[in-house]
Amino acid sequence: MQLSKKLLLAFTSLGLALTVSIGEADAKQAEQTQVKYNAYDYKKSLDEKVMAAKQAVNKLKRDKTIKSHRVAQRAVNRIHETAGKSYAAEKKKLQKEIDIVLKNNYLR
Repeated sequence: MQLSKKLLLAFTSLGLALTVSIGEADAKQAEQTQVKYNAYDYKKSLDEKVMAAKQAVNKLKRDKTIKSHRVAQRAVNRIHETAGKSYAAEKKKLQKEIDIVLKNNYLR
């Protein structure tokens, strides 16, 4: 009886030690793979999104198809209004251009 209690205690402590060491290893790996925030890359990606939206809206003006409307609307929706005043103004301008095309033309 005494031996089984000691054996059970030994296995429990061994399991606990393994769990702690695995948790520490996972934490170290998470620290190594953490990506640092880079404001320049963020602004660059926003500029790319704005350029893609402008191209999509211009294609909508030319083609006036349902497919080009969906592409243009998706591209405009990807621009975050919280990114800055200039981006919010650009988004509103592009959305207004889409609305004008929809109001004045039938889509094919």
